[in-house]
Amino acid sequence: MPSELPTKSRKVRFDNGAHTTSECNHKIGGKYIHHKPSRASEGKEVTKVVNGTGLRELIVPCPDPLEPPVIWPISEFNRLKAQSRVWTKEDKLQLIEEAQRKNEARRIESEKRVEQLRKAQLEQRAKPGSKLFTNEADAADKNLYVLQRAFELRQEQEDEVKNANGIILAAKCLAIRKAQIVEKELLHKELTEEERRLDGMMEQERQKALKAEEERKALRHVINKRHVDGLSQQIRGNEVQRMIEVENKEEESRKINKAMIAMQREDAENLRRKKLEQAKVREELRLANENIAQFRILQKEEERIATLRVQEFMRKKAEREAARDAELAEIQAEKNRELSRLQAAQQKAMDEQSAKDELNALRTQEEVEREWREKERKAAAKRKEQLENLRIGRERQVEDIRRTQALEIQKDREEFSKIVRVQKELYEKDLEKRRRIKEAAMHHRKDLLKQVNEKECERIEQLKEKFKEGKALLLEKEVRELNIRGVIEKKIKRMRDNNVPEGVVRDIERQLKLG
Repeated sequence: MPSELPTKSRKVRFDNGAHTTSECNHKIGGKYIHHKPSRASEGKEVTKVVNGTGLRELIVPCPDPLEPPVIWPISEFNRLKAQSRVWTKEDKLQLIEEAQRKNEARRIESEKRVEQLRKAQLEQRAKPGSKLFTNEADAADKNLYVLQRAFELRQEQEDEVKNANGIILAAKCLAIRKAQIVEKELLHKELTEEERRLDGMMEQERQKALKAEEERKALRHVINKRHVDGLSQQIRGNEVQRMIEVENKEEESRKINKAMIAMQREDAENLRRKKLEQAKVREELRLANENIAQFRILQKEEERIATLRVQEFMRKKAEREAARDAELAEIQAEKNRELSRLQAAQQKAMDEQSAKDELNALRTQEEVEREWREKERKAAAKRKEQLENLRIGRERQVEDIRRTQALEIQKDREEFSKIVRVQKELYEKDLEKRRRIKEAAMHHRKDLLKQVNEKECERIEQLKEKFKEGKALLLEKEVRELNIRGVIEKKIKRMRDNNVPEGVVRDIERQLKLG
């Protein structure tokens, strides 16, 4: 087999030590442990099949996988060996006891270390009167204060204390509200008195203002009288001035009228001169119009004479054109006669050429038909040959198909036999697996019953522990209530120390049921 032959890189043997995969020469079962096949069919069963495309090689499926040999390191071997051990109940109990012994030993050792530390701390404790003792005392006081403060803050988080805080806060708000109301009434009274005092002061100021206003009115009356006298004098002076201005205006009007009369006379003279000039212009225009009418008569006569001359010229021109047309008609008739003669000769030549072309066309058609018949004969022979070749090919193909079908039938029979064998093996394995599962289920059921019994015992122990815890909880509840009551009483005492009205304090005690 090719797989058993060493490659060129495996000439040197390595008994031990590191080496590459290509240099490894170890074998198991006659095969190299790192061998890689050169092709897919190497080491496998191959069958040959003939089909339409030729001969093919097919790999026969193998139910058993190819497992190449391999070497495990010692660490992997030890790990698998350790994991393959089956732990019995005695082994598990022994492990549990061993773990408990170790835990107990660790606990005893820890207690010893704690005791040693405690003794060392007692030996290192400071002596009374020393600075270290004072510092430790201060630290202890601070620590005690912090603890006390933490205890108070923790108590403040209790619902009862929060409720008491709410009641105290509401009472404080009510007391503050009452004090504010009293203060507001006092302020209102003071404001009323102040407003009354201000009203009196305002009345006095008003009387003073009225008196001052009367004095101002009298003074204004005197001043107004003086103004009236002054205005009267001004009016009289203005009247005299106005009369003087009227006389001046009348004098100016007379002068303006004289100037206007002179201007009117000058305008009349200008108008007369303008009318004379217009009459002269009209006379000149009349003479010009007469001259224009005479010129138009002469122009019409000249146009009539020119028209007669044009008519004479057109008559002579028509006579010349008629003579020339007659001459051209004679020339055209001669040309037409010559053209008819040429057309007759051309038609004769065309008829002769048409006869020749028709004869040539018949000859060409016969030649084409002869070539077509020859081509059809050759095509028929070729088709006959192709049909014969096709028949032979079909016979060969049918033979190949029959041979292939025979091979496939043989292969199907072999595969069916293999499948039957594999199914039988699987059925036996399934029966074995079910038996093992049933045994495992029985074992599991026993373990479950044992666990149920253990859980029941644990539950009974837990009930006993809960009963003990109940007593502890009751005691803890009583201590909690005492602490809460102490905190609330301290708050009440602090309120009395802060001079809160006794009625408010008693109302708070009544709400908190302190008695």
